[in-house]
Amino acid sequence: SGATLRDASFKRADLSGADLSGADARGTMFVSAVLHGTRFDDANLVQADLTKAELQGASLRNADLTSARMFRANLSSADLTGARLDGADLLKADFSEAVWIDGVTVCAKGSLGQCNPGRAQREVSGAEASG
Repeated sequence: SGATLRDASFKRADLSGADLSGADARGTMFVSAVLHGTRFDDANLVQADLTKAELQGASLRNADLTSARMFRANLSSADLTGARLDGADLLKADFSEAVWIDGVTVCAKGSLGQCNPGRAQREVSGAEASG
C-alpha cells in the first residue's frame, strides 16, 4: 500500500487482513490492535508500539522493527523473514510457530520473548517443485 501512517494511533483497532506492505508506520501505536493476517511486508515500523497486539499469522517480511515495542504481542504463526529487530522490546512476546528472521527456523510452541528453534521450515527443492 505504501500508506503513510506515521505517529498514527490504531489502539484496539481491528485491521485483520489489511495490506499495509511498504507503509511508513514509524512511531505508530498498535496497542492491543487485532492484526490477524495483516501484511506489513517491507513496512517501516521503527519505534512502533505493538504492545499486546494480536499479530497471529501476520506477515512482517523485511519489515523494520528497530526499537519497536512488542511487549506481550502475539506473533504466533507470523512470518518474520528478513525483519530487523535491533533494539526491539520482545519481552513476553509469543513467537510460537512463527517463521524467524532467517526465513528457515520455525519457533517452538511456547517461545516467549525469543525464538526457541523448533524445526526448520520445509524447503521446496527442485525435485519437489517439478514432481
